[in-house]
Amino acid sequence: ANTGAASLSVAGASASNMIAVPNVQPSGDLRLTVVNGRVYQGGKPFRHIGVNAWDQVYDALKGGTYYQSDLAAIAGYGVKVIRVSSTPNVAADIVTYIGTTASAPVSTYKSKLTAVLDEAYRQGVGAMLGIIWDHNQLLTALSATNADLGVSTSTVRVWLRDWAMWLARNFYDHPGLAGWFIGNEFVNYAWGDKFLTATSDTSKNHIGAMVDVINDICANIRSYDAVR
Repeated sequence: ANTGAASLSVAGASASNMIAVPNVQPSGDLRLTVVNGRVYQGGKPFRHIGVNAWDQVYDALKGGTYYQSDLAAIAGYGVKVIRVSSTPNVAADIVTYIGTTASAPVSTYKSKLTAVLDEAYRQGVGAMLGIIWDHNQLLTALSATNADLGVSTSTVRVWLRDWAMWLARNFYDHPGLAGWFIGNEFVNYAWGDKFLTATSDTSKNHIGAMVDVINDICANIRSYDAVR
């Protein structure tokens, strides 16, 4: 990410697409920021007490409510931040809920994701929101390959840019959003011994391709959120 960004550009943002502060008991500013190499939350030094709660949004999408009791229990243990996936972990569900055009997920997606972030905020727990959980499931959903990750104009690269932009545009101002993360073990699934294998862009190996993907995502997040 471009940590040197000094100002927040919100081209295209308006009152209609900015997230409203949820109607819950305020928990203060849950954003994570870095100052001189130190992490702060709400202006106070941050002591990391976190858990992985990746499937909270998935539960909400499926009509579940256990994310509410989960978040209450998590907060009860003194947890200050959780890791949440913004996308389903199954290729078919990626197609169903987000689709092959990532800039236009199903109409209920925003409200479900908002509900989880609202509840986390109400409980005083900041959410680290992931752009994609399992990139192999995304590749399957888009009928793409690892090699396609090395091509800036490929379907999967365009999808990732569009999805990062949609998330940033709709949630960068949510008070329960602690920060962003790119993915889960992004380079592990099926990559292993392929790190040094050329992609379809023969100038880059898989590590180079993944760096390109990360830079893509960060640039789109930064276009709306220069803080986290």
